[in-house]
Amino acid sequence: METGTDRTSDACLLGGVRLPNAVARKALVNSMWDGALCMVMIALTDTFAVPAALSLNAPAIAIGILASFPLFLGSLGQIFLPPLIDVTKGRKYYVIIAVALQSTFLMVCGFSGFFGSKVRAAIFILSFIAASFFGSVLASFWMSWMSDLTQEEMRGRFFAWRNRVLAIVHLSCISVAGVLSRKFTAATAPWLFFCLVFIIAALFRYGSALFLYRQHEEKNIRISARALPENMSKNFLVYALLIGILMGAVSFSGPFFNVWYLRDIGFNYLELSINSISIVAGMVLCLPLWGRLSDHVGPFRVMKMTGVLLSIIPLPFLFIEAPWKIWVCNFYGGVVWSGFNLANFNYLLQRAGKEHPEQHLAVATTLSSFFMFLFGLLGGYCATRVPVIFAWRLQTLFLISMCLRIIIVVLIIILLRPYTIQPVPGGFSSFEPFNSIPGYKTGLIVIRNFKRVFRI
Repeated sequence: METGTDRTSDACLLGGVRLPNAVARKALVNSMWDGALCMVMIALTDTFAVPAALSLNAPAIAIGILASFPLFLGSLGQIFLPPLIDVTKGRKYYVIIAVALQSTFLMVCGFSGFFGSKVRAAIFILSFIAASFFGSVLASFWMSWMSDLTQEEMRGRFFAWRNRVLAIVHLSCISVAGVLSRKFTAATAPWLFFCLVFIIAALFRYGSALFLYRQHEEKNIRISARALPENMSKNFLVYALLIGILMGAVSFSGPFFNVWYLRDIGFNYLELSINSISIVAGMVLCLPLWGRLSDHVGPFRVMKMTGVLLSIIPLPFLFIEAPWKIWVCNFYGGVVWSGFNLANFNYLLQRAGKEHPEQHLAVATTLSSFFMFLFGLLGGYCATRVPVIFAWRLQTLFLISMCLRIIIVVLIIILLRPYTIQPVPGGFSSFEPFNSIPGYKTGLIVIRNFKRVFRI
């Protein structure tokens, strides 16, 4: 017979993770819905922003800064905004305003292609930068808000579950978008197609603002009016610098992968969408593994391991051109990046502490965004100037990015240390996290039965 205690206990479970109370569970459910609607926006803009810019004949250097420059502006805003706002209104109030403004500028992106040929590319680029700016300017507020809603010992599993749900939404969205756009290429897609993409993205982002409004925030939480943390350790600064430079090394070539797929390899939009699907599929498959590993051995170890793996992601792209090979390599990239992003996020929340964590988070995101902008700008400049070493000029950018990644990952392994040593609960087995991978147990049973049949 089910008791009242059992029902209360079940009410505090979410994604198999036990939460402290029902209030936290309701807040995190709203957060999941906010993230799901936001993920539709991200899927559409990540897939079609560069094709839209190419359709408007935007220059290469503009494409290079399309993702990095607004993040840089947004992170500067995280540093300088707190002294200028009413800190008594809390984080929720300003996060919702920023999300609404992001949605509005995405609408402007959708209509930019209908302006005159001399200004439409500039209007699109500036509107997209503004939308991305408002999407990132209060990232530290949102992260500290989420930190308050989650406990350190369950963050890895909870964010792995949340990220997995969002990855499935992402996967579904780009699958539908790929099928609907399968007949288009960068040269043949009408602007009406891009207009509809950005209007839909904006509407879903407006929807996520509604769930942010419903998400709980403690009323006694006040934003610090200081621009920078009063006591920032040298170790935190070294960590933030190294991660920032690593993100910069990725941004050096990252925006040009889609350019390479569309312009050089000749992908149509269906093939481009399958490419995105392969990345998200890798994330969906392995996020439970990374979540359990992060909780049991600590996010720092997972971050080091996946850092080594991500440093060599560009290597196969120097030698392959077949679509199916590119999809396999991007599946690997999705596996690796899902683990690194999850571990790095949890490690950052550890390092930020509990006393006004938004200040430390703002410093870390500002440094990452600065280097992403700097290296993205440098990549845009080099995109048409580097020598052709392999089949295509852009592959030289991929090679330089890989070399930079390897150097920074080596420095991370040498210079950084774990923030805390987490106890292993209940005699943790190193094989236990693999049980979280879908099909892992079934696969083991099949292999064992196969061995029994052929046993001599």
